[in-house]
Amino acid sequence: MVDNFSILRSDGGGDYSTLGGWEADTDNDLVTATTKEIALVSGIFFLNASVSLNGATTNAQFHRVLIAHSGEQHIGTSGTGARIQYNAAGAGVSLVFRDDFDALSGLELAASGSDDILSLGNFGNDPSGIRVISNLIFSLDEATNLGDAIRVIDGGTSFSVINNVIWNIFEKGVNITINAAGRWDIIHNTFHNLDLEQAGPGSNAGVRQRNAAANNPSYLLNNLVSLVHGGGSYRIDGSGNVLTSGNASYDSLAPGLGAVHGVSGLTLYTSSVPPYDFSLLSANDVLNSGVPIDFLVGALPILSTDVIGSTRPQGTASEIGAYEVIVGAIFQPPDDPLVFHHRTVTQSLEHSMSGTFEFKDSTFKLPTLTTLPSGIQNQVVWINASGALCIYHNGAWKVKFGAQ
Repeated sequence: MVDNFSILRSDGGGDYSTLGGWEADTDNDLVTATTKEIALVSGIFFLNASVSLNGATTNAQFHRVLIAHSGEQHIGTSGTGARIQYNAAGAGVSLVFRDDFDALSGLELAASGSDDILSLGNFGNDPSGIRVISNLIFSLDEATNLGDAIRVIDGGTSFSVINNVIWNIFEKGVNITINAAGRWDIIHNTFHNLDLEQAGPGSNAGVRQRNAAANNPSYLLNNLVSLVHGGGSYRIDGSGNVLTSGNASYDSLAPGLGAVHGVSGLTLYTSSVPPYDFSLLSANDVLNSGVPIDFLVGALPILSTDVIGSTRPQGTASEIGAYEVIVGAIFQPPDDPLVFHHRTVTQSLEHSMSGTFEFKDSTFKLPTLTTLPSGIQNQVVWINASGALCIYHNGAWKVKFGAQ
């Protein structure tokens, strides 16, 4: 098996300057070639035309993946990681996954001028095993984004949407529609500021399955929806076995599906305004409130960590939504060099320790800086000139590990 890595940079500094170019060159029989094609997105990568990934594989090992370049994974706050930025106002740009086992992980998807930001499947095409994991998905300009964050258009598609943070969406967070639905997992996502079209209570703008029948079993677990302008939060129409539990809804007209319901959702998060940080505050009622998911962790190991790699759960139970709140020791070296591990700081901390630390994979990099960057407002992690691991958050030092 060959892992073939390509760097995507809009400025021409990588292997491809367009996503369409990479898609065309990797649209081969990956099963026969025993190849996994991995696109490493670097910097702000502009998507100026719709791109569909289709026809390259039917195999769980040999498929295509879009992830952030090593060292460019977001740290849970918008503007901190590699980004695919939709950049064609009014053109209805969308990224379409129609291949089996396509994966999108660790990226920011910032939409301007899109219809549905992500489309999974298409008419007459039912891909299996698509994974949308640990991304920040949001609109830059709600007035020109007139669709859903994630729309599943041929329900035979099976997919997992896990640990994503989705906000400022004109219609729905996840919309499963048309024909018979495949099996799916929608688990530990955070949705905020949805249904800006104000379609009314029946629109159910968080997660909606309509005109479909989910295959057994599908899971809607431990999701958090807040601030829905016109509709409710969760609704499953049609037939099939969908396990729904541990979901929460704040500031919506109708939570649905037995979701815990509350008001004043804006107090849940570190910042619900730019630069947007939907990590949870340390005092709210979604902490330690998630239902156990141990029975799924073996099949979906990503569930054992949150959107930024923090181990889940930390307390008596996991938090509802994409973020786990950590108090205490706050840094863990990455098990996977393509997954950034970061802890959310919930109290004022400043620690030091002697000795050295190392990453488990030498390909994982953090920037080396001699002085603190100007304009820092949120989490920044780097190695200083003396070799210390530094974490700076909201205007104050939190951790210095290693040489001082």
